Amino acid sequence: GSRFKFEMQWILGPYRGSISEVLILGPRSRCRLDCSSFRFWIVIRVPVPDLEHE
Repeated sequence: GSRFKFEMQWILGPYRGSISEVLILGPRSRCRLDCSSFRFWIVIRVPVPDLEHE
């Protein structure tokens, strides 16, 4: 199957994070950042080559 990497792109700034950070900072979790900021993030799914079989 296809592999994807997940990145968190903050619209209000150049910050990026891993999918685990998106889950941790998700609206259903206790968050480190201001919860009102959640409206400003989007998750980008980017296909990546499967290098493990080379």
